[in-house]
Amino acid sequence: MQFKYLIIIFILAISCLFFLVYDLSNSIRTDKTSEILIVSKGWNINDCKKGNGTTVIYLGERPTSGYSIDLIESYTVNNQFYIILKEKEPKLMDQTLQVITNPCIELKIPETKKTLEIRWE
Repeated sequence: MQFKYLIIIFILAISCLFFLVYDLSNSIRTDKTSEILIVSKGWNINDCKKGNGTTVIYLGERPTSGYSIDLIESYTVNNQFYIILKEKEPKLMDQTLQVITNPCIELKIPETKKTLEIRWE
C-alpha cells in the first residue's frame, strides 16, 4: 500500500520537474543595456531632475561623499524588463567629505509594455 503512494508521488514530482524545465526553456533573455541611457548622475537631489520620459532613482541619505549608483545591466525575460543597479560605496582609502549626500541616477528607459523591475546587486 505504501509503495503505491511512493510511485504516485514520484510520478507527480517528475511531471512537475518536466513543466518547470519546459517553462524555463521558453524564457528568452534578451540584452537591452544599450537601449538604456544614463541621463545624469549626482550626489544631490537637485542633480537628477525627472525630465520628459526619464526615471530617477535615489539611494537616500548617505553620511559622506563617494556614494553613487551604477547601471550594471538590463534585460528582458518573457514579460519582465529587469534593470540591475549597484550601489557604489567609498573605499576606505578614499578621502571623503563629511557631508550628507543623496546619490541619484536618472535613466532614459525605452517605452515598453513589459513590467519594469529594478534589482540591486
